[in-house]
Amino acid sequence: MENFVGNAAGILMIALIVVLFWTFLMELSVPVTEKTKVLVKRYALICAGFIFVQMLAAGIMYNFYASDDARANLFNLTAIWKSGAYEYGSLPSIFYLLRGLFALALFGKVEACGLYIGLLCAVITSVTAGLILNDMYDEDKAGKLYIFYMCLPGAYVMFLPAPYAMFLAFFMLYIYSAGKGKKILAAIFALLSVAAHLAGIITICLLIADLLFNNISEKYKELATFIACACGQLIALLVCVAVGGGMGAVLWFGLLFPGVCLMGKSDFIMRDEIYKPLIAVVVLISGFCLMYNINL
Repeated sequence: MENFVGNAAGILMIALIVVLFWTFLMELSVPVTEKTKVLVKRYALICAGFIFVQMLAAGIMYNFYASDDARANLFNLTAIWKSGAYEYGSLPSIFYLLRGLFALALFGKVEACGLYIGLLCAVITSVTAGLILNDMYDEDKAGKLYIFYMCLPGAYVMFLPAPYAMFLAFFMLYIYSAGKGKKILAAIFALLSVAAHLAGIITICLLIADLLFNNISEKYKELATFIACACGQLIALLVCVAVGGGMGAVLWFGLLFPGVCLMGKSDFIMRDEIYKPLIAVVVLISGFCLMYNINL
């Protein structure tokens, strides 16, 4: 019960940080409208529900097969999830730096701090993704694409206590800032994404592509963005192979968001008779992916 209360207090602290962070970001980059406030609240709540469902499903499956002395509460992610789902080897990351700093304030509770940072990154990633999609499409199509993205296999990496979760948060913030024309802010987020995880090379490739192809039409700029993301993914993979690991099996997840954005261009895919069976298949695959990454 004490652990649950402590974790609940930590989550409330995360909620406060998210509110303060978004207030700062909005004031710094774009005017805050009532619609934006509503969207932030909506996507934050959906993200909370997504995290709860994922953690609940993982916890139930783990505890069902675990022995009595090995059972763990839902917040004990390092016990429930395989380390391969989020490990980063011995490579440096600002995630570990922030985790250590928070641990100093919370009496050395390193794992709890990792959990709080992971959850904070998940909320930032989720809300930013929703805002980007709403800038690109009408509310109905943006909502469909957002749900599709959140249900993709491997989406749980958004909240696991690991550097990759922090990379995803900075990656989304880069895309959002670049889309608003805030180049300095976008460059800062691109550098922070590299400092969080080597997958940030993807963000640097996007930054370079944005500078090189700034004057081409929107039609071809989206394709250039997708190609730059793919090239960054390949470079990051080669770098990680050279240094001996650090990416796990979730490197591809960083590529998926630009792909989901492009998917919205197809009216055929977005038709209900196509979209609904497609997302059902995606959820099914995600369930198997979830099971594979739990310590059963």
